[in-house]
Amino acid sequence: MAGLLVIVSALCVIDSVVNADFFQGIGVWETFAIKKCEEASHIFKFDLTLTKKVNDSHDLYKGHIVLDKDFTQDYGVRLEICKIEDGNCAMSQTIVDECLIDFFETYAKESVADCIKSIHNLDSPTIPIPKGEYDIEHYVYSHEPGVSIFGEYNIKAFILDGDKEVGCIESQMEFKNIDGVSK
Repeated sequence: MAGLLVIVSALCVIDSVVNADFFQGIGVWETFAIKKCEEASHIFKFDLTLTKKVNDSHDLYKGHIVLDKDFTQDYGVRLEICKIEDGNCAMSQTIVDECLIDFFETYAKESVADCIKSIHNLDSPTIPIPKGEYDIEHYVYSHEPGVSIFGEYNIKAFILDGDKEVGCIESQMEFKNIDGVSK
């Protein structure tokens, strides 16, 4: 769940932090893949799947999350955003916030709240989330048109405990022109 929250937040934050020297315009985000990048030492493990595109503006996700500790406001986040050109990272941006909850509140409050509500076996849809195993079933993410920089991106999102990485998830996505053509 935390991994999906970070990916959802990443979609919201990327619009406001990526260097505006590139061609930008009105478009929508499309997610191609979500990968695990966890290590044995990570206390938050994410197995997320983009199950299907509902339509051009909505994706359906499911997943299984393992939290070895309570997921609280004590954790931070680091996003490593890379714009891909000709198969290489042409531009990169790193965003760090010492408080994951502040990050969610700043960039993706409504999307994060909807995501938490989609957790099947969670008693209270709020943070903190008690340690345990959780299933995400039928989370629909709406790709509302927005303004950003056209192109493909790779985003690695790390959950942090101080400077230590305690969770990781990676996503490949593309910002496409409204008519479906990437610039």
